[in-house]
Amino acid sequence: MQGQIDGKLGEHQNVFDRWRNIFKTVRPHEALGMKTLAEVYKKSEQIFIDEHLELRYAKGFKTRYVNDRGYINWDNKRVFIGNPFNGYHIGLKEFVDAPMEVWFTNILLGKINPDNWLVEPEFNNDKVVFKS
Repeated sequence: MQGQIDGKLGEHQNVFDRWRNIFKTVRPHEALGMKTLAEVYKKSEQIFIDEHLELRYAKGFKTRYVNDRGYINWDNKRVFIGNPFNGYHIGLKEFVDAPMEVWFTNILLGKINPDNWLVEPEFNNDKVVFKS
């Protein structure tokens, strides 16, 4: 059957683990001056805090929580916003005769196309649009 791999998942994981060890500790990398990844790796001193800030939006915005799959619910429809926004609130700005805008903090992500309920990026001379 096409796309199927023979063997058990644990066997494949063992092969991958051995390859990863060689890639990090044995194989030199030209971009690193022929050093291995293990020779140049330095643990970050910055502490990672895994918490999402509650984002607030100005008057006129409606907020929606982006679920763990990257979707929001709007008008009984599921709208894909994107996985990087999981766990955050995005701002929606409605207009009478124009598509709804989707904002993440002060960054315009795009506009919701009412025909297919997809967010279409908004570009201004090939740059992301920010509000001040």
